[in-house]
Amino acid sequence: MCAANQKAGHMSAPDQSLPKRHFSLATPEPSTHERRLSGRDQPRHRDKRLLVQPKNVTHPTDAKLMLTAIRQLGKLAKAHGVALRQSHVRVAKRAAMIAGRYTRAKQFRRAGRELKFLRTRLGRMIRDIGRKIEGNEALREIFAIPLSRASQIRRQRQNQRGWKLYSWHAPETECIGKGKAHKPYEFGCKSLPPRRRGVRSPSPTGAARADSSWSTPRRCRAIPMTGTRWGW
Repeated sequence: MCAANQKAGHMSAPDQSLPKRHFSLATPEPSTHERRLSGRDQPRHRDKRLLVQPKNVTHPTDAKLMLTAIRQLGKLAKAHGVALRQSHVRVAKRAAMIAGRYTRAKQFRRAGRELKFLRTRLGRMIRDIGRKIEGNEALREIFAIPLSRASQIRRQRQNQRGWKLYSWHAPETECIGKGKAHKPYEFGCKSLPPRRRGVRSPSPTGAARADSSWSTPRRCRAIPMTGTRWGW
């Protein structure tokens, strides 16, 4: 009977003299992320994580870039009446195609031989144009940037350090690696994420006010490519 009373007492309602907090379910404190979502604790500064703004460019390879440079220089020379000894387009197209096939088959020595052929042809075209426009200031000004880009493409190597040209029409393109398994390298520019609604940003001061891209994602700025003579 005593055991039954003890069991009944154990099943009975708890003693009300004890503090109430022992019998009410405690509400967990919201995390910092939940407070931000609810709008009660907005961050003071804008998110500074950089995103990649991809450019509309094909995957850059040495063969593609040199073939593009040969084609663009030939078009520009034809448009301004500069007669070249040879256009090099037919042989350069074949060499670029064969270089891609050798690279795909991991026959890098043969691919390097085709790349050397393309560099030789591109150098011939650069020097030929330089001789034809010598003394003509108008043509020198027109060909200054294209010849500078072609010279940069001819000089650069695959594993070199420093700035490289990855696109003829978008020289501001950068190679960005952020450690993504499905996309090890991205070709574009870095930009800021869009501003979230309700997030206050610090007021621009000094150089930030002078920069027109302060309140918007950073745009890709074109890189002027001019140098002494033609750079060959």
